[in-house]
Amino acid sequence: MKVFMGLAHADLWWTRLREPRYLIRTGRASIRVANEAWAPYGRYRSFAGWYFPQELRDANYPPQQIDALRNFLKGLGNHCRALSGDKPVSISPAMSGLIPPDVFQRVYASLLKGSGVDILIFQDGVGARGWDDDLERRVVPYFRAMRAACRATGVQMW
Repeated sequence: MKVFMGLAHADLWWTRLREPRYLIRTGRASIRVANEAWAPYGRYRSFAGWYFPQELRDANYPPQQIDALRNFLKGLGNHCRALSGDKPVSISPAMSGLIPPDVFQRVYASLLKGSGVDILIFQDGVGARGWDDDLERRVVPYFRAMRAACRATGVQMW
């Protein structure tokens, strides 16, 4: 079994992720968790990498917010890789059809470029939205858009 160690969960993430001070505090909390987790568990072969639980969604983030989120991810990733000798870092964004797939692709290509994210574990939003029909129309375009964003930035999509 391979384990990706999850870092600190941020309770108010959805309502405060646009606040620079909040991102700093959230990053510091995750760095503390990474330091605490690495000491006892880092020596195990099953320790495969890091998971940042701050989920992003399909929002049309303005450029300054994309920069702030990218820097947040990059800072955490750099710290975790410094601890673990380049173990990969992963995120798991979700979609729920709030923005068109072409905008979604553009936002994520910009966000992922230079973020230091190695693996993106994409959530399809089906359960959260109660979508049980017409998945081809509702979900597939977003998977294609995310795949294109990941390919353009060298991020592995799971």
